[in-house]
Amino acid sequence: MTRLHISDEDLTLTQLLEHFSTRDIGGDFQGNALAFPATTVVFDLADSSKSIRRRGATSFAVESQQIFRVLSDIIYANNGVIEKFPGDGISMHFPTVNDNTYQSIISAFDAIKEMDRTLRQNYAMRPQEYRFTMAYGTDTIITKFGNESHKEIISIGNAVNVAHKLENCLKGSMFNLAMDETCKTSVRISGAQIGLQSFPLPSSLCDNLWTAEYYYGGIING
Repeated sequence: MTRLHISDEDLTLTQLLEHFSTRDIGGDFQGNALAFPATTVVFDLADSSKSIRRRGATSFAVESQQIFRVLSDIIYANNGVIEKFPGDGISMHFPTVNDNTYQSIISAFDAIKEMDRTLRQNYAMRPQEYRFTMAYGTDTIITKFGNESHKEIISIGNAVNVAHKLENCLKGSMFNLAMDETCKTSVRISGAQIGLQSFPLPSSLCDNLWTAEYYYGGIING
């Protein structure tokens, strides 16, 4: 098996934009990885599958394109970078710069609040119509998967898993925001006025099965 080489170099925003380009990327990146500590955020439109079945894929795309364009502007304005658009959502990261975990998390949270305000005020969307999740990870890496016909840069790490899988925990709940313990601590320190309720973290996402771990759900008050 090829050994992964982790780079110790810090990535500039310009490099990040290149790494997460939406077009196919050439070059020999196979077997290599780049350290990428960051806050991972996932945005998801609720009941999009039902909406696509009811209105059709074309109508859904036309109505969603402008929303996703505006949200993308907000993400980059808050020093975030988009990894991909998984059909009905956005997978994004807010990189850690100069080992400043707090700033990474607060940049992500500020972006979430701004996106929430935009969805409510500009598009008359209710909080039940979309969800955000966030998790911070020091072990996140970016690497390349694929072959000569198609290669993509992807992120891998515990925080990536947590952020994506917490979205399922929000389904059917009254909350539209979920975060891990590290994010909760920084959000509290920032003085943000948001009520958060603790829930047991699913065992598949826990670092230590012998210690109780929690995630926190709330309603965004942008």
